[in-house]
Amino acid sequence: MKNMTKCFLVTLALVAGSFHCGGAMQATLFDDLEAGDRATAAKLLTVDGINVNAQSYFFGATALMLASARGYTEIVRMLLAINGIKVNAQDRYGHTALMDLAGARIAPNRSSLYLMCAIALIKAGADITFKDGRGKTALDLARENGNTEIVQLFERYLEAIRDCVADEWRDGLPAGGQRDCPLEVIKEYVMPFLDPDQK
Repeated sequence: MKNMTKCFLVTLALVAGSFHCGGAMQATLFDDLEAGDRATAAKLLTVDGINVNAQSYFFGATALMLASARGYTEIVRMLLAINGIKVNAQDRYGHTALMDLAGARIAPNRSSLYLMCAIALIKAGADITFKDGRGKTALDLARENGNTEIVQLFERYLEAIRDCVADEWRDGLPAGGQRDCPLEVIKEYVMPFLDPDQK
């Protein structure tokens, strides 16, 4: 019954071409991402008026957080391409999409997908210096969860920031450094993590 209702809502929204179902459609998007139904989630993202920055009731997660935590590269890229997406939105625990990705339990055969998500988030302006409610950064969470490749990516990114900004330092990082560092310089550090066809 639940699946029939979900299909009806998706069909209704796609046919109407607008977002008339309010919270029900938003909940469907969250449910699809939680359940791994990427195809339906991708369709929902094309519905006019859907609020991609809406936060779930219980934890305050956004669609970008859910997709990033699961390494859904194509959904993350779709979301980041939407005008007005809040890359650094935080949930009730202070986590951002980058933190959720860094704290995920990543299977070895999916590590490249998570790397692509992390690179996409960074290029879109994800702030690696944000701290959650426990004072942890995305790098801290990646280390805690043994996500070695993500740790290496973040460390190289931080190195890029340090190398191209000689400003005042805050907590070992230049104030505003992430935003001032040219993307070309950052890409030099990130390049080893990219697939050959994306270099």
